[in-house]
Amino acid sequence: MGDRQRELGNGNRWREITKNAAGSQTFTDAEARRLRIGQVVYLPVKQQVGTGRPIVTPPVYTPPRGAIGKNSRAPYLFEQAYARIQGAQKNIRPIGNAERLGNGWVQKFKNSQGHESWLMLEDGAKTAFWVFGSNLVEYKFMGGPVGRTLDGRSVFLGYPRSNENVFTKDGKRAVWQAFAAENGKARIHNHYGAASVATWGVIGSLYTNMVGAHSFLGMPTRREYIDGDTIWSDFRGGKIAYQRSTGKVEALRHGQQPSWRRPPITYVNFSGRVGPSIGVNLRYSPRHEDRSNRNEPYNKTLQFDAWTTGETVTDLWLGTPDSRWFRVAGTSLWVPSAYIWGNPPSGGGGSAPTQPPLLTQQEARYFLNRPQFYGASGNGYAKHGFGSSINGTNRYREGNCTWYAFGRLKELGFNPYDVIIGHPSALSWGSRLRNGAKIVNNPQPGDVAQWHLNGSNHVAIVEKVEGNYVWLSESQAYADYDGNLPGSEIIPGAGTLHRVVKIHQGQSPSVYSPAKVT
Repeated sequence: MGDRQRELGNGNRWREITKNAAGSQTFTDAEARRLRIGQVVYLPVKQQVGTGRPIVTPPVYTPPRGAIGKNSRAPYLFEQAYARIQGAQKNIRPIGNAERLGNGWVQKFKNSQGHESWLMLEDGAKTAFWVFGSNLVEYKFMGGPVGRTLDGRSVFLGYPRSNENVFTKDGKRAVWQAFAAENGKARIHNHYGAASVATWGVIGSLYTNMVGAHSFLGMPTRREYIDGDTIWSDFRGGKIAYQRSTGKVEALRHGQQPSWRRPPITYVNFSGRVGPSIGVNLRYSPRHEDRSNRNEPYNKTLQFDAWTTGETVTDLWLGTPDSRWFRVAGTSLWVPSAYIWGNPPSGGGGSAPTQPPLLTQQEARYFLNRPQFYGASGNGYAKHGFGSSINGTNRYREGNCTWYAFGRLKELGFNPYDVIIGHPSALSWGSRLRNGAKIVNNPQPGDVAQWHLNGSNHVAIVEKVEGNYVWLSESQAYADYDGNLPGSEIIPGAGTLHRVVKIHQGQSPSVYSPAKVT
């Protein structure tokens, strides 16, 4: 065999080489003498690589008699579950007896790598189920079968009602596992490469009723979290929102807001022409990226039956921000006002506000619960650092008159950009009006009250007019009228978050001269 013979030793060891890894296809004497360069052969391995020590097959683990499910109400159900996953062959060993926990029994195990798993049997159940891996990490965080307090709320999954159910989602391995809470609708999901996420309560029930990951929501990505009166849970395809005060729950696509956090809709019939030379795409919601498959050509006259505020778009003609959206009559499709030549009557759907007057002083929670009006996402002053310290949009002041007036106008259903260009100081409010807005002498709810004197300028919102009296709501950057409201304390005297004042129509606050912008 030449060099091959010397390589294999005494010339007879060719009998040990094989054609396959299993060692079942051997070479004949003639074949062994004609091995080709590049030909693959398999050599027997009887030693641990690099050690010189012989390979020793570890003995198969046999659990001690009666160890599986010991002390539980039904050890045989534990033994059946252990056998189903071939626990002994996988060297999965109990690390103690079964223990009573909540309304069932739990026995803990570990494999040879030290990874923990729980085998669990609920009272009244006829099958024990396993929880392990990333699902066990999430399950333990959620308090296991007895639950825990999370963000001031009691959360509870209960005992498992299934083992992991494996499927494929977005080309990756995914699993879901059922738990007892919400009549068996609580779940833990895992998507390969990500941490497991629990769904439970009202949100979890809706998700399960929607067929879970097979709905447009897809796999969960973040467990429940609280924002004011709303509890959220995030998914790859959207969110589920739950309103604590009313019990409403809604599944939403990305960019959508639940009904209780959407700006009010003003219903009014009007028309307008498409401005962009390339036409305009209609949207499913007042959000720029929520495109539909319907387009309308340049200069076409569209009929509208409502308007609201939404995502800000740059006005095609003025180059200024415009947050108004118009709804195409007879549809649920929206188009930005910024792309339409035309407006609702009276500069924006009539002079009457769409919300009731605000006649009592509000604390921090009121503004924190309305980010679409007073947060950085919905208020240009807040976005640029001239908002309020209570929501992190002003480093020094509890409030700011322009921030509040801008947000309150939106909340009342008006468009602030009808009375301002950009986000100017109070001095410039009302200096350039559009869409039918005008200076008036007889204030109405929703008007902007404005003061000018030697560079000291201020704006407030008219909430109510009764006889010769006007109720104004306002915020202040410097004067401290609210004495640091609960939840807004920063520096004594560092501004006023909110207050309501009643003045006589003929009265000038301090030495200012009020002017109303409507």
